[in-house]
Amino acid sequence: MRKIVIDIETTGQSFEKDKIISLVAVEIDEGYRLTGNILCSLVNPKHSIPRQVSIKTGITQATIQNKPSFSELENSFLSFVDGKDIIVFSESESLYFIYTALGFALPNEIVVLSELAKKKFPKEKCDFFALLNKFNIDNLDTMLCLRPLSKCYMLAQMYKNLTAKGDKDE
Repeated sequence: MRKIVIDIETTGQSFEKDKIISLVAVEIDEGYRLTGNILCSLVNPKHSIPRQVSIKTGITQATIQNKPSFSELENSFLSFVDGKDIIVFSESESLYFIYTALGFALPNEIVVLSELAKKKFPKEKCDFFALLNKFNIDNLDTMLCLRPLSKCYMLAQMYKNLTAKGDKDE
């Protein structure tokens, strides 16, 4: 079954008041390979982007001024994820923002990599960067890994390392 890896950028950390400013969803197949199907868009939050968010993400007010709102992307997003499992690093970092924007929770099966890693490696640090290091996932440019498209590729590799049968843990 094909799965969708999702990452977002937002105007802040509160899924109740902050908004999505970048949405990326990447499809992988049963062999953990990228299929080439990608939904990638900057999103106009319809309010200002805090300066510190622009510094972190590179996304400015001018960048998103003529981009679609989340509601304008909603049908494309729902079609893209329809019937597929969704993979995120942290449910609170991605899905809660999406649920709030949609007004409902997705019915999809959700794979939360941070939780999967904690179960597989209960005595080890399992944050994003620790798992990149553990699985030797290329992270030469720290700023690049914080961009949603690059991060989705890294999350797909993490998912493979956490779930592939017969792979070594080390």
